[in-house]
Amino acid sequence: MSRLKNSLDGLVTRFDQYFLYQLFVAFGFFSLVLVTVFWVNQAVLLFDKLIADGHSARIFFEFTILSLPQAISIVLPISSFAAAIYVTNRLDNESELTVVRTAGVGTFRLSRAVIIFGSSIVILMMGMTNYVIPASKKQLHYREHQIASNLSARLLREGVFVHPHAKSTIFIENITDFGELKNIFLSDYRSEGISRIYTAETAYLIKLENTTKLVLVSGMTQTLNHETQLLSSTMFDDLTYDVGQYFTQRKFAKRRLDDISTHELFLNPNGVLQETGSQMGRLLEESHGRFHKPLLCLFSALIGFAAVTSAGYSRVGSSRQIVFAIFLLVLIKLVEGAVTDLLYQNASNWPLAYSPSVFALFCFIALVTYTDRRFFAFYLGSRVISGNHR
Repeated sequence: MSRLKNSLDGLVTRFDQYFLYQLFVAFGFFSLVLVTVFWVNQAVLLFDKLIADGHSARIFFEFTILSLPQAISIVLPISSFAAAIYVTNRLDNESELTVVRTAGVGTFRLSRAVIIFGSSIVILMMGMTNYVIPASKKQLHYREHQIASNLSARLLREGVFVHPHAKSTIFIENITDFGELKNIFLSDYRSEGISRIYTAETAYLIKLENTTKLVLVSGMTQTLNHETQLLSSTMFDDLTYDVGQYFTQRKFAKRRLDDISTHELFLNPNGVLQETGSQMGRLLEESHGRFHKPLLCLFSALIGFAAVTSAGYSRVGSSRQIVFAIFLLVLIKLVEGAVTDLLYQNASNWPLAYSPSVFALFCFIALVTYTDRRFFAFYLGSRVISGNHR
């Protein structure tokens, strides 16, 4: 009896190793494909934004690389779910799961390989959300701050209406090789009740120590008083217009929640809120989300495994169970959305940030319990029937 038990344990252990290896192979494939798709999609958007603004290809590649960790964090839960679904379904179709379960191994025991697989992804995801992503976001925001301070990229653009301010517009028809701006149009609606339009044949951008001046040559200014509805026009030979106010920024980029370390978010929440101007609910969502999102990698894989094994033997396969697993993931996201609203209402509701993971764990346990009862009831019933026939 003990020899039979040791033989069964050895069989299950080897099956766990085989199952785990297949899961990691499938996970690597799905992650590579999905990360490429997400990354290319983000790269296209960045290309349209950066290249159209006159930035070099080097800036484009730098920004795409800095956005890669965020794309990976989005893909990992999906990849773990897809890997669990694919491998479990293949093993079930090839009757390998059926053989092991017929030997008396329950679904809870079979899920050990999935748990080890999911836990490995959780550790990887924890490192991404708590260290890699905040560091990449910090560098990305720093580079965005530098580029936003670049007058040449933001203002000197030919044939495009540029809006450096919500109530200002600048248009430059042509820029010569010597830096001379041709045919300038500038509208300024910042003053209450007053609208000003400046036009000039030529202009020069002069950067001083504390500000930046736009020198307009041979032009006209039109001023409209909205209260009196009077329009006045003035011709000028040269006029200096201060544009430095459009680009006045801090010496250092203002920090955001997603580029602040997890350690600081938990130990100094009031200081972080004061610095970033964010709400407490947003801080709780960011800080606890860095632990909750990795857990979803584990539970999404477990739900995918449990859903496929719940199909049992069926001529139509496990398509309905896979659709049901996707439906459960949608429910988990709905729970996550509802919990987010509660976090914004009251900071003491922070434990609810992990309720989607608790709900996912409950779904897994319910599916596995249902599967084991159904399978072993069928298996024992068939053994009784075959014994009666004898």
